[in-house]
Amino acid sequence: MKGRDVIFRVDKGFRMPRPTGGPVACPEPYYEHMLKCWKQWPEARPTFAYLQDFFNNFMVSTEGKYKPID
Repeated sequence: MKGRDVIFRVDKGFRMPRPTGGPVACPEPYYEHMLKCWKQWPEARPTFAYLQDFFNNFMVSTEGKYKPID
């Protein structure tokens, strides 16, 4: 697909579906933030600082509990 085709489709509302293939499916919260990045107006998009904070916190909150090995 050429660049102008991508711009046309995005402008008409096309958004890539949530990736589900591979060893691990894309978590729904990741996909929700991906969609926010495609907002038409830059002011409505999340900042890089916000995204970095979100993904850092998401990874920490989804880690398993630490269990020491005896």
